[in-house]
Amino acid sequence: PNRRINKWNGPVVFFMELRRFFYRNRGRNVYQGTRLVEEVSTGKLCANPHWQADPLVFKNDYWDSEKSKISSDECRNMCRDDFLCRDAFYLHLPPQYGGLRLCQMWLDGGIPAFTNPKPCIDPNGDGSWATEVVHYRGTTALLPTTMVSTGTSLISMCVAPFKLEPANYAGHSCLNGSQPGDSNNGNTESQCLNEFGGDWVEYDCAVADAFWL
Repeated sequence: PNRRINKWNGPVVFFMELRRFFYRNRGRNVYQGTRLVEEVSTGKLCANPHWQADPLVFKNDYWDSEKSKISSDECRNMCRDDFLCRDAFYLHLPPQYGGLRLCQMWLDGGIPAFTNPKPCIDPNGDGSWATEVVHYRGTTALLPTTMVSTGTSLISMCVAPFKLEPANYAGHSCLNGSQPGDSNNGNTESQCLNEFGGDWVEYDCAVADAFWL
């Protein structure tokens, strides 16, 4: 129970298992945002850590049940519905290995200081031996929250007489990287992509206002 995620530092595995348990049981779609799940490649499995490595704190394996077979579309939907899902791999084993189907989801730990924000570091493992392999990538885009009425005015980051223009460009944010970054804090696209390994995402004033509140 005292084994740590990293060899010498970081939280213990027991703590992270508890954290994942509470995430799973707080209900899905609790975030204020939209999920986008795209097909990245076929014939590729996670190579680092190896897709068969077990146990891993941020890997969930969902196999066929006795009553139903998992499909690639269902695996994609499972990743879409879980905002922690960073990568999902659909695997259909060949007949000589039982013909079972697997949806393997790699979850973003959400603690960049302790865990790699890309749980599957190398998603280019050979899966050509399988009947079918599909790799999906999941991302979450924030949505503006509904502004709260105070009876006389709406709470906003803009103070009268200034008016919020929600569609106007507000900046770029570095998401899913080793650390957060923002163009308004002096971070650049090159720094986000090359140093942090993140996604350089544009946001408008509506999203900025929701974050401000």
